[in-house]
Amino acid sequence: MDPLRKAAADALATFDVPARPGARVARLNAELDLDGSHELLSLRLEPDGLRWHCSCGQARCAHAAALLAILADAAPPAAAARPGSVPPTPRSSLAPERRIVEHTDRARNVDRSALAAALRDVVTAVVRGGVRAESTASTREALERLIAAAPEPLPLGVSRWVGRLREGLSRGDVTNVARLLEGASNLTIDLRKAAPEPDARQRGVSWLGAMAHDPLDVDRLTERSMLEVGREWLAGVERASLERRYLLDLDSGEIFREERARGGGAASLGPCPRIVQVAYAEAERAAPPRRVRLLQYTSTPFVPDASWDQLRTWSTRDFALLGARFREGVRSFAGLCEPFAMVLPVEVEREPAPVLLDDARHQLPLVDTEDGVLRYLQDHPGTPTWFAGRLEEHRGVIMLRPLSCGFTVEGRFHFERI
Repeated sequence: MDPLRKAAADALATFDVPARPGARVARLNAELDLDGSHELLSLRLEPDGLRWHCSCGQARCAHAAALLAILADAAPPAAAARPGSVPPTPRSSLAPERRIVEHTDRARNVDRSALAAALRDVVTAVVRGGVRAESTASTREALERLIAAAPEPLPLGVSRWVGRLREGLSRGDVTNVARLLEGASNLTIDLRKAAPEPDARQRGVSWLGAMAHDPLDVDRLTERSMLEVGREWLAGVERASLERRYLLDLDSGEIFREERARGGGAASLGPCPRIVQVAYAEAERAAPPRRVRLLQYTSTPFVPDASWDQLRTWSTRDFALLGARFREGVRSFAGLCEPFAMVLPVEVEREPAPVLLDDARHQLPLVDTEDGVLRYLQDHPGTPTWFAGRLEEHRGVIMLRPLSCGFTVEGRFHFERI
């Protein structure tokens, strides 16, 4: 018998309440161990069939196939309790186990002169080639030299910058490409300074991460309660090669991001949403949302109502504030800052394009993703009362790329990933 099914049967045997017939699983979050690789999967039963999402980023992957094969098998009957036996303790009744993580993705040193020269070459190649410069040999070669000049392991900030630049060039996005080049130019200046000022140091950490054994680049966090409110795969040096998770500090309201490269780097375990009780963590002094490394923590998928109340307390109701926050972030950290927002709209317009409205009728348009945000809203019977996602600027308009939303169902908050 499959170990999970056996454990479920043994746990069921300890219950005094019989399992009632007629129940069905509408949604399932699972962590799958396949050949030592752990991935998180979310499945939802829709009227037209089963939909799923895997943290590996692939639509029809081996992880989803394995989980679907497990679910397709008929569950065995519950084991009967033997007279006189001591019933096993269900795993769910135990306190969450504290996990201790050793992060090894920090760079130990950087060749500042070589990196500055490589950045200057990328800026020069793009300026000469224009916004369609991605396909030119000079731009490709300059990006390869930049990656070679970067510290090892490749900092996630550098990888993300390369991914965003390639995306901007492929779309001919003049505004964002200009910001990315401005950020690179600023770093070339910062790298030549023997003693960079605090702002320059924060820009360096945003690009290169906190250097190993450097206590000045991080803030130490202890005894924090955090709620994960979203996660996504982003373009880096390779497509969909960076996983980012967004964690709300329930006490301070600050949004942190946990980040890792595909196939490497330690990350905390657990589905989204979840509560993370942080015993010890380190947050980089860098562009918001700041990267956090969870070093000692416990995690549970059960989110109490009080935590959802705190989430709504920290969410923005005045959308006019979002534009100022976005522009302040990109001004201080050009090409590096990707602001994250949680908002409480009073109305959601679905036609002709999805737009959120606040009390003063300020608009916050939604980016209609490849997965189809508009189609998702049209298919869902309820009206969302809360959204969270990344802020972006398209043709001078601040928009929200939603990653999750919330519905109020019979007076209770219901969270969904988009």
